[in-house]
Formats: sequence, C-alpha cells, structure tokens
Amino acid sequence: MAEKTVAQVQQLLSSHGASTVMVEYDRGDPVAIQFKMMVNSEALGYRLPVSWQAVLAVMHRDGLAW
Repeated sequence: MAEKTVAQVQQLLSSHGASTVMVEYDRGDPVAIQFKMMVNSEALGYRLPVSWQAVLAVMHRDGLAW
C-alpha cells in the first residue's frame, strides 16, 4: 500500500510543478519525501517527514486515492 501512496504523492507533486521528487526509505518504509520547485524564479528544495498511513487516510478522505 505504501508504494501506491508514494506514487500518488509523486504524481501530485509533479503535476503541481515539482521538477525533482525523491523518497527516503528506512528498512523499506518511506520516511521522508524531498522535492524541488521553482518559486519566483528560484529553485527551492523541501524535505518533509512522511507518515504514509496518515497521508493515505487524508487522500481517501479527499477522494484522491484510487
């Protein structure tokens, strides 16, 4: 299930302008997602800790998970 959620998050980020998306894993479980986006002509990098179970629940709630 985590792989599907990671793919959905990557797709959402790229569709909203992320030029780079990376996933950090610990023992096979995603623990952070990193991405780069252009903001006001400047490339900004972000690193967000991930709780894939909570992300999936929100995506189901919002009708974004398939």
